Amino acid sequence: MNIVYFLKNNKDRWWAIPLILPLILLPLLSGVNTYTQLGDGPVVLYYVPLFFLLAMMLFYGFAALPGIVLAVFFRYYSSVGLFEAAASILHFIVPVVLS
Repeated sequence: MNIVYFLKNNKDRWWAIPLILPLILLPLLSGVNTYTQLGDGPVVLYYVPLFFLLAMMLFYGFAALPGIVLAVFFRYYSSVGLFEAAASILHFIVPVVLS
């Protein structure tokens, strides 16, 4: 199936772009953080994934929440486990929804 045809037919669906875009871009943007060295260790200056998820909420509203939850779950579940992945989802969702 042609990807342009698929996106054209599903452009007004709630699950099309807001569900797939965070799943693709969150792992890529996790490596783009800006660090500096202060004292004993590195410090994050810009945490890009949080900015990206906030932008997703600004563009797509609450339709972006399922994609954000899935992206954060897939990003952290393999490295930290279920409980910590659920806590990470909560730590991402609360500031994004309140903003």
